[in-house]
Amino acid sequence: SEQTHQSLLWRSSKQCGFDPPALGADLDLARKGWEQRQTVADPSALPPNRVPIPPTVMRAVLQLGLDIAKKNKTKSAHCTAAEINTLRDCAALTTSYLFFNRGDIAHGLLWEPEDSTEPDLRIDAARSSLLFLERRFKGKSQLLTKRLLVLDCSDKKECLDLLQAYLDVRQHVRGC
Repeated sequence: SEQTHQSLLWRSSKQCGFDPPALGADLDLARKGWEQRQTVADPSALPPNRVPIPPTVMRAVLQLGLDIAKKNKTKSAHCTAAEINTLRDCAALTTSYLFFNRGDIAHGLLWEPEDSTEPDLRIDAARSSLLFLERRFKGKSQLLTKRLLVLDCSDKKECLDLLQAYLDVRQHVRGC
């Protein structure tokens, strides 16, 4: 369905401060035309299916992020731009995985939240919890809604370490 892709583009554009692309009657007509032309390339093929990320893959992602974080802590210079992006990707994938791979979690892990007094991701060290502020724009009016998701991570110390390293680097990069 094109709607899924358009929704993602609209949300991303809105979060980056741009007007949502491809709006209007022409797009609606084009979408209706695409729907009529959609066919299955191979009728014997299995339908698209979402499958869980194997734990071994997520372990490798977590370890990659921890290795970058450790390298950043032990050297006097900070991460390169590529390492920062990889660290962010590892943090986003780990956060998404911790929240059972909900599609909107990794997308919602913003590099720079709109309101720095209200961070998107926090760690409550006293409770070993991860707090994620989910922001969504709903409906045609694009009303901003917020919801706080809390996850007990008392048995996920390495995940919290990675996310704390990401938050530290993000804070340093933003100069806060």
